[in-house]
Amino acid sequence: MCGVLGVLAPRGRFARPDLAAALDTLAHRGPDGAGLTRHDAPHARELWLGHRRLAIVDLSEAAAQPMQRGEATLVFNGEIYDHVELRASLDLPLSTSSDTEVLLEGLRAHGPPFLERCNGMWALAYHDASRRELVLARDRLGKKPLYLYEADDVIAFASEPKAFVALGLPLTIDEDARALYRWLGYLPARRTIYRECAKLPAATHLTISLGDPSKRTERLYWDPLGGFAHRFEGTFDDALDAVSALVDDATRLRVRADVPVGVFLSGGIDSTLVASSVARLGDRATRAFTVQPTDPRFDESPVARATAAQLGVPITVLPLGPEDYARQTDRAATIFDEPFADPSFIPTLAISEAARAHVTVVLTGDGGDELFMGYPWLSHPGRFFELRRHVAWVPGWRPAARYLLGRSWMEPLVRGAARVAKLRSDTARIKIAVLEDVVDARSAEDIYDAFHTMVPRQLLDASVQARLHGSLLTYARAWYPGYAWDAAASRGTHAILSGLDLVTYLRDDVLVKVDRATMAYGLEARSPLLDHRLVALAQSLDTELKVHRGVHKHPLRQLAARRVRGVHELAKRGFGIPLPAGGDGPTDRARFGDVVERRFLSTWR
Repeated sequence: MCGVLGVLAPRGRFARPDLAAALDTLAHRGPDGAGLTRHDAPHARELWLGHRRLAIVDLSEAAAQPMQRGEATLVFNGEIYDHVELRASLDLPLSTSSDTEVLLEGLRAHGPPFLERCNGMWALAYHDASRRELVLARDRLGKKPLYLYEADDVIAFASEPKAFVALGLPLTIDEDARALYRWLGYLPARRTIYRECAKLPAATHLTISLGDPSKRTERLYWDPLGGFAHRFEGTFDDALDAVSALVDDATRLRVRADVPVGVFLSGGIDSTLVASSVARLGDRATRAFTVQPTDPRFDESPVARATAAQLGVPITVLPLGPEDYARQTDRAATIFDEPFADPSFIPTLAISEAARAHVTVVLTGDGGDELFMGYPWLSHPGRFFELRRHVAWVPGWRPAARYLLGRSWMEPLVRGAARVAKLRSDTARIKIAVLEDVVDARSAEDIYDAFHTMVPRQLLDASVQARLHGSLLTYARAWYPGYAWDAAASRGTHAILSGLDLVTYLRDDVLVKVDRATMAYGLEARSPLLDHRLVALAQSLDTELKVHRGVHKHPLRQLAARRVRGVHELAKRGFGIPLPAGGDGPTDRARFGDVVERRFLSTWR
């Protein structure tokens, strides 16, 4: 786990101190060392490759980066979890026990297709001087970031855009990307907030000719929706056995490290399953960590303690108070480099800072909801379409519904109903706007957007609305035309919307949050439930197995019931904190997004 940086530019455009200073902006990602190499390129160009190291596997200097073998050089952020097995398959005499050397030799022997054999997470740059090529690549699900900059005869890449700023590369705001942020609360697909920058897509390798950088080949090497094209043929118990075996094996691979390893344990299903797999490995050196907020509404530590006790896993409870959240909120603009409006980044930053005092690697439960349809919003489109079917025969029902929702008394009514239902009452206007979007929806994906996006479209400024075209699903199909969208659609509404969650919300919100929050403190996060084998298996299961009698994430709940008493009965809860109310403070995610954007713009300028 590390930070990477590279620049292809006319010779002499940048000096070594310029690159070293830019590399230092990534020091939080790799506090254990730094390396920088320069390589001649055709037509009076030069290639710089830089690396900040967080030492996890083989802590010796021999495993440092940039790593060179012959005419090949590699800088690499991430981990190849099955490097032991790959080492045996390469049948080469290697000089280190690192996964970096295995990856480098695999690329030398097989080229970019070697990545299809790897189980791990990565953002890498591989320079093959003999072929005059630079290969950039990201892991299958996009756990590790890789930002690309291209302008004024300079091509640069980095783990975070702040490195481009340090190099003095000009950046301007992309208003179309900003509109997407205002709608979603994050920057999707290739988009960044800057016109000159893009993200390399997940599961992609890009080969650039150093002789003519305009010549490049981009290849998708794995389809995150490909599992929908296959159907699991066994019984439900067979499915549970298969899921159980894969969760255990994914965890086994991810506890490999030469540094202390922990697991984030909440009161939920997913982290409990990961912790149970750790316990089944019998590794007494692995600890669980949970947080204890001062607000009891968000405190899951009693459940986490009870779970750890059942599993026999030692647990450390990390108290988090308002001062911890305030400190993390203030740091957000410099950590994320872009506006990012998921409030759960605040506790994620706080727990990462606290856990780093004890371990260097943590396992997380991320991915269970996206793979096994754990989010209740996946059921809303079907339910509301069914309701609309029953009222469709009533003439003028739609304008009548809009008229009622627009009455002045509707907001206090919704506020009172929310209080009775023990829901947030200070977001009544947002709830009404969501219902108005549902009334106007023409498709299931329109209803999905109403519940899922940060701000209902009708509440966005007209200038922002003018820059948005179509549903999020329409956007995603255009962003990722090579994905198996039709296979997902053939499995039903739940399936295609869960696939949409996977390639938008998980990839561009959840994984961005986890990477930036953990790496802000030099902590490596590994996610067993996002093993690509488990992704394919989960997608092959029929929807009726994953949402059973209205209960979401049924297989993981039943598997948890096999391993830990009582946890499968818990309701779905998010990882959050109470947002401050009153004054200029946010009272909902939309207003929180406004505050985040204002802070970003003031910092950026």
